[in-house]
Amino acid sequence: MSYFRKARGGLAALLLAAVTGTVHADVIVLKNGNEIRGEIVEENSRRLTVKFTGGTIYIELRDVASVRREGKLEYLLSEGETMLRRSPEDAIAIFEKALEREPTSEPARKGLVAAQEKHGEELVSAHLYREAIAAYQALLARAPDHPRAAAVVARIEETLKGLAEEEGSGLEALRRGKLDEALPRLKRVYQELPERRAAIGTSLARALILKGNWFLSNGRIEEAEASYIEAVSIDPDLVPDMSLQFGVARARRLWPLAERSDWKGLLSGAEDGLRIAPESPLLAYLGALALQGMGRTREAAEEYLKITGGERPADLARSVERLRQEAEARIQVALRGEAEPRPDPRREEVLPGDLREIETEHFVVRHRNATIAAEVADSAEESYRNLYRQLDCRSQWVKRCTITIFPTKEEFQEASGQQAWTGGSHQIVRRLGGLADHRIFSYQNQPRLAGAVIPHEVGHAMLAFRVGYAREIPLWLNEGFAIQQEPSYVHRYYSRIVSDAAQNRTLIPLSKLLGLAAYPSRDEEVKLFYAESFSLVDLLLEERKLATLIDFISELSAAPGALERLLQKHYRLGNLKALESRWLGRI
Repeated sequence: MSYFRKARGGLAALLLAAVTGTVHADVIVLKNGNEIRGEIVEENSRRLTVKFTGGTIYIELRDVASVRREGKLEYLLSEGETMLRRSPEDAIAIFEKALEREPTSEPARKGLVAAQEKHGEELVSAHLYREAIAAYQALLARAPDHPRAAAVVARIEETLKGLAEEEGSGLEALRRGKLDEALPRLKRVYQELPERRAAIGTSLARALILKGNWFLSNGRIEEAEASYIEAVSIDPDLVPDMSLQFGVARARRLWPLAERSDWKGLLSGAEDGLRIAPESPLLAYLGALALQGMGRTREAAEEYLKITGGERPADLARSVERLRQEAEARIQVALRGEAEPRPDPRREEVLPGDLREIETEHFVVRHRNATIAAEVADSAEESYRNLYRQLDCRSQWVKRCTITIFPTKEEFQEASGQQAWTGGSHQIVRRLGGLADHRIFSYQNQPRLAGAVIPHEVGHAMLAFRVGYAREIPLWLNEGFAIQQEPSYVHRYYSRIVSDAAQNRTLIPLSKLLGLAAYPSRDEEVKLFYAESFSLVDLLLEERKLATLIDFISELSAAPGALERLLQKHYRLGNLKALESRWLGRI
């Protein structure tokens, strides 16, 4: 299937251009038995230059067995048959061109009908039902007595009618609290009708959160956790609606690790959970317990103190057991399931007056809410530590990065100059090619603040530090790398956006995406830009190690015009088309 909305026949356009103005095509038969059709535009004692469907190639004469000429109609019919197996939509344009040349050609007519039918089948398989109806109607206009087209159109229309009824019934069932009725209906629409995902995604995600709550209250912990993760993979901004319950589910699942002193496994599970629900006192407690069990007493005491909110003892390490008991008293009721988890009222606070500051080793967090600022500081330092190691940095950055957390989104936008769609911003001030200042901005009621936004923005900061502040990192690589630092549910969210766009043929063309120096103007285009950037960087990381990606980013930032040379050097991808082919095959 073609992956971009375009004038019909992107590949076909290249083919038709190659034979425009000629009355024949050349068939070059190679000694290995392969044949190449095109137009020989130059020949010398050493090689042939041939224009063909995909561009221009050079063929060494020593590899040529023979050359014969075909009439243009024969050539179009042959290429149409070849394209029919690869891209029926492009084959349509070729067969139409053949009919223009010879209106009475029966092979051209049959080829066009076959291409139109196969194109319709592909659209149905991709659940692009309305486009499929249009394709089959075009087929019926060409062949009114086609034995299957009318019946297929009727079935598609019936499917659309049924899905519309499912959506209405699912939303009504959700409104009435009948989750077992609502969920399968909404899931069916969501899965089968990509065009409706934006409209019903939030409703489906809310239903999944409610179902997760039901699983949790009935002791089905793993199912609850899975339901919560599925919900935020569909709508990441609903994290606040499930984070406390998710924390309970994850904590109950991890508790047996604490009972058998598996401190390493406990710490890993708690830290992973805190990336989704950083405000969970249960997960914070289990993380601290793991640290204490591993002998990291002072770190454990710091974490217990954050849970209790009490006064800092003079000797923190010696007070660790008392702090643990106080923290445990706060979380035991929820851990045993004897009470519903409740939001910490301190998170709603907006301190009066000027912004306060928390200073850490690498950051200064400016805030008007101490609880949220502490979460942000922890998230920023953890992200810094992880990236410092992963990026193989040789030195620490000297100037602390300032993170300003505004009380409201409106204040954040006004101060940072950002658009409504963004949840955070990283800005660099350069002087003489070096760093003068670097700053991160966000707001305290951002739903994914400490779990996703801060790791994302610190990702920008650390990448700039690693590559060198004098270099301007290509926008798609900068954002794709930063998204890699966010939790896996965000990755699934963006992967779904890319997959839907591929099916709907609404992807931003790669040549345009890689050349963007500014964000698209429309919100939906911005989401797609982020999703495609993530998907491309994910592909590069799958192909080679992170060190290769960093070398690629650094060299491309220094030489923006050398993309194809650097793709060949680092990834053995000969050109942009090779990258595109590899990428589309992975979506």
